[in-house]
Amino acid sequence: MWSGIWEFFLCNRTECSSIGISLSENEVQIAQRIAIKNGLHNRCTFIFQNFDQLIEDKFDLILASGSIKHSIDLPKTIDNLVQSLLPGGKLIIVEDFFIKKNSSYWTKTLLREWCLKSPYTIEEYLKKLEFYPNLEMKLHDLTLFLIHKKTAKLYFQFVMSFFRSTLSGVF
Repeated sequence: MWSGIWEFFLCNRTECSSIGISLSENEVQIAQRIAIKNGLHNRCTFIFQNFDQLIEDKFDLILASGSIKHSIDLPKTIDNLVQSLLPGGKLIIVEDFFIKKNSSYWTKTLLREWCLKSPYTIEEYLKKLEFYPNLEMKLHDLTLFLIHKKTAKLYFQFVMSFFRSTLSGVF
């Protein structure tokens, strides 16, 4: 799912500003056009970059949706995200994880389709996050839901209800 949808969702419902980051120049251009069309261009900015590069701004909320798996250096990426949080800020990671690393046809296909150099498992994420004792962490496994409810509409409704409950009190 394209990550720009979260910026538009939040900016449409609050007075916040956002910066959307993408590894796709085409995605950035499309998002900029949508922001202009919807009058959000003053509050929704989109840049071509990845999380491996340090972000100069500081944020109340960082939502990394389907993007950290593209990291070349996962520890550096997590460090950059944590350093970019304001005191009391929240980091929300919504990601697909590999259950185990192997050299199967499906693993190779996903690596190629997702433009990944190496698959990450949830254990690797959690191990890195252990180095941040002050970072409040909640893990929500959506795997069973995704297996049983394959339609995009149901997935979107579930994820939106998850974010509403997670973000309650942030805005």
